[in-house]
Amino acid sequence: MHSPPTSGGASAGGTTFTVEELAGRIKGALDGAFPSLVWVTGEVANLTRSNAGHIYLDLMERASEDSGDEQTLLHAVIWESRRVEINQALRRAKWGRVSDGDEIKVKVGVDFYRPQGRLTLQIHEVDPHYTLSRWKKERERVVAALKNEGVFEHNRSLRLSAAPHLLGLITSEGSRAHADFLATLDESGLGWRVAFHHSGVQGDAARASLIEAIGRLCELGPDIICIVRGGGSTTDLAVFDHEEVARAIARCPVPVITGIGHELDRTVSDLVAHRSEKTPTACASWLVNRNRLYLRRVDSVGRRLAETAGSVVMRHRRLLDRSPSELAAAVEGTVARFRRRLHRSGELLPAQVRPLLDRAGGILHSRHASLARETGLSLRREHARIDTAVTVTEAYDPRRNLARGWSITRRVGGGVISSITGVDQDETIETWLSDGTVISRVLDTEAVPPSPNAEGVTSHE
Repeated sequence: MHSPPTSGGASAGGTTFTVEELAGRIKGALDGAFPSLVWVTGEVANLTRSNAGHIYLDLMERASEDSGDEQTLLHAVIWESRRVEINQALRRAKWGRVSDGDEIKVKVGVDFYRPQGRLTLQIHEVDPHYTLSRWKKERERVVAALKNEGVFEHNRSLRLSAAPHLLGLITSEGSRAHADFLATLDESGLGWRVAFHHSGVQGDAARASLIEAIGRLCELGPDIICIVRGGGSTTDLAVFDHEEVARAIARCPVPVITGIGHELDRTVSDLVAHRSEKTPTACASWLVNRNRLYLRRVDSVGRRLAETAGSVVMRHRRLLDRSPSELAAAVEGTVARFRRRLHRSGELLPAQVRPLLDRAGGILHSRHASLARETGLSLRREHARIDTAVTVTEAYDPRRNLARGWSITRRVGGGVISSITGVDQDETIETWLSDGTVISRVLDTEAVPPSPNAEGVTSHE
């Protein structure tokens, strides 16, 4: 048996160290190479937050696609004692929480943690201006590329429904944005169908989630797709500036409305969407106002149609009541005047002119007969127009629908009820039938079961 080598002694393989000695040498070498703090740039990956308040993450640099190399990772930590100061600096710069996918510049101390044999970068400071500057440059590049390719205005050129009813909704399920959007629709009292698809709205993973949600809802063919999210910092909303997300919105065959709450410039997703609103609530309110305006226009057209039809009927009835006697009197009076003028002229003119006067009298008699025929034809046409107007008026009379078994339900002293969302339990309502009115009290309501959607898509009625 061989005796174990002594510390620092020579052996067949050269100098041999104990683990403690080698760890000490490594730490000493690192302390000598990095005697002070240094700045490092990299992409955040594998970020976690401990219960003690520490933040653990990896700084990553991706290898180029053609190099064949693997990515490079260095483990880093923000101790709780530094975290508060770093967060305050980020908030002053209008930057949100650090998350995976962020490209950051940090000041670190290089430390070798001997108990675990791990090299760790202890983060002392984060430079928010580095990330924001890179974000602005990338945003400008994406906007220019989309404009040059001619897809920037594609979604805006789509025809928007005058009264959208089936809505696609993309946001984080259970979020405040989700609740505010649906609450605004419900409070309107209008009938809506909402096909919902959950998606992340922050961080690197949200990009693929948003693109998938847009594609799935496009397959359902809603009237409009709404993408909403609550307010946040520039970095919180960075996913909505991503080129792939913007392209998915721009190329969507359905009009897209964004309701992304933020205070700074609009995101690229806002710029390529059919329309953008500042908040989820504002997005839902715009839809409510659009549908209410459409209903007001329909009501106005209906009233004008009924008023015009009634006016036409009354005018032609009065005309028919007076026309036969008035026209006959006018014709007889005209003929009598011409006869008297001819008679006086005949007494004054020479005899050779009398044959001409007689011929003129014959023509006058013929014209009289023709005028009588035309008067009769005009009266028949007026009768036909009146009959048509009466038919149109009767067609719009709601009593015809009541006679066929339909009914109209209204609040007592209020408007027509068109949805179960428009009534409350124990509310008194009245129902119009063909032979009278029924007064009743609401005990319960039951919604029509929603039609099944694609996997991952739920329906809100």
